[in-house]
Amino acid sequence: MGGIMIIGYEMYRNLTQGRNIKSKKLKETFQKTLVDPGPDMVICDEGHILKNEASAVSKAMNSIRTRRRIVLTGTPLQNNLVEYHCMVNFIKENLLGSIKEFRNRFINPIQNGQCADSTLHDVRIMKKRAHILYEMLAGCVQRKDYTALTKFLPPKHEYVLSIRVTPIQCKLYRYYLEHFT
Repeated sequence: MGGIMIIGYEMYRNLTQGRNIKSKKLKETFQKTLVDPGPDMVICDEGHILKNEASAVSKAMNSIRTRRRIVLTGTPLQNNLVEYHCMVNFIKENLLGSIKEFRNRFINPIQNGQCADSTLHDVRIMKKRAHILYEMLAGCVQRKDYTALTKFLPPKHEYVLSIRVTPIQCKLYRYYLEHFT
């Protein structure tokens, strides 16, 4: 049984690209342990960072040969289907086809049915495509809102602190108001 390693996206990219690593043997070791064959499982927190397949971080992460991948994100992606495709493609490559196929099959019809002047036919097609997409992703995407965590978190407390400004802060603020507003 292997151990657990926690590493940030930028550090992962730097290590796998061999940045600032002089030793060829060390580069090979990083390549073998981090990329191919890589770890048994990869869990990506803040997975919305992978929303752009052209970014260096996304390219580095997509080069991992592991088949067991989990992406966690608290960022809603429902309004940007290109970003959604990118994240799903990281988890299950080609499940949604290429970005061109996905655009023709889902993005265009869904956006076409969301316009103020969309016809009833456009809206009907949009709803069908959205439902098909939802069904396709049911096996690999689990959507939960914050209520899934509320029973595990302590109650939220908010505090408002009023602090008197210092004379220099007051002077700077007046100067700002007189010269920049």
